[in-house]
Amino acid sequence: MNRTICVVVLMLASSIAATALVAQDSPRRMSLDEALALFSSNSLDLRVARLDVAESRGIARQAGAFPNPTLSVTHEPLSANGTGYTESYANLSQSIELPGRRGARTETADWNQRAAEARFAADSIRLAFEVKRAYVDALVAEESLAIAEQAAEVFRTAAGTATAREANGDISRYDLLRVQVELRRYETLQAEAELRVAATRRALALLVLPDAQSLEVAPVGLVSEFPVAPSEGLPSLSSVAGRRYEVAAADASARAATADVRVIQSAPALRP
Repeated sequence: MNRTICVVVLMLASSIAATALVAQDSPRRMSLDEALALFSSNSLDLRVARLDVAESRGIARQAGAFPNPTLSVTHEPLSANGTGYTESYANLSQSIELPGRRGARTETADWNQRAAEARFAADSIRLAFEVKRAYVDALVAEESLAIAEQAAEVFRTAAGTATAREANGDISRYDLLRVQVELRRYETLQAEAELRVAATRRALALLVLPDAQSLEVAPVGLVSEFPVAPSEGLPSLSSVAGRRYEVAAADASARAATADVRVIQSAPALRP
């Protein structure tokens, strides 16, 4: 009797622990807009791209600035024929670049800035597409799981009915086994669908919340309008219709390299 009570208590404890685990690992549901906003804030790739753009803008401003003048002061104590005196000198110098050098350097920095901005736009669109695809994959997995659960439930009911009919002699044992085999097949499909749901939710969580541990992100529902207006920092797909930012970035890099050649050519030649 005591042993039976212990078994029951252990079963209840296991059930409670399993329920708590499921509650702890319950997915966080969010809309596509929220997923894009979190991705824009948490994506390491976008952070690097933004830093590249900020750096290129700073270099462009610095390239257009004139060199600062230099002021130097010299103080020398001197003496002659037993008489002591001092001399002080103040020198003000200003560097003057050769004609065309500053313009070529500024042009190089400007084209490098355009290239960085175009690369950021291209990366933003590509990465935002990955988030949307992961979101839709999670939606499709949930829909597939719902269909698999319905099919499995139908065969569970059919298996129960077939068991009762076989006991009454209405159907043969072979027919009952056929129904039970189909039930096991659909239960297997349901288990596979559950695994796909968990995998797609984790893939979405890695994109929008990369620092979270063991977290699943689930979609709220079907997308009513597509494309959804992206969050700040992600360019709208409608604004880039007919444009290829990868090509624009490559063109800007080529123009920057051409301008950089003129900077090098404008440098004074070294004499032997």
